Amino acid sequence: MAKKKTTKAAAKPQAKFGIIGMAVMGQNLALNVESKGFPCAVFNRTGSRTKEFVEAKCQGKKVIPSYTLKDFVASIRRPRKIMLMVKAGEAVDAFIKKLLPLLEKGDLIEQGTHEELAAKEDGVYAKLLRMQSEAQSLIALGG
Repeated sequence: MAKKKTTKAAAKPQAKFGIIGMAVMGQNLALNVESKGFPCAVFNRTGSRTKEFVEAKCQGKKVIPSYTLKDFVASIRRPRKIMLMVKAGEAVDAFIKKLLPLLEKGDLIEQGTHEELAAKEDGVYAKLLRMQSEAQSLIALGG
């Protein structure tokens, strides 16, 4: 008789907030969010930076490391709130493109770089800013 493969049930999302980008500002933001009582998911493009941060500064804290974007998104409660703490421009655009297929209606992506710097290029983030502005205008007009 062949053994049936059993799959683990997906873990219930624990984080209330997620941060992508574990340079100094991303790390400090994650620690600040967690210190206010909000479990925080963290992800960095290079997994070694995530691992070093968690091992060095997050012992006993509710910081949830992920090493793939899929796991990162799955670790955050819905509606998801994700902060991008990556270099403005192409890096922001690249992460938005990778995140969008993993997100659902009502999820939120925010970026932590200065909007004027992030929107200088005609990239994905600049287009999202224009769409947001147009939507706010429609709401203001009752549309």
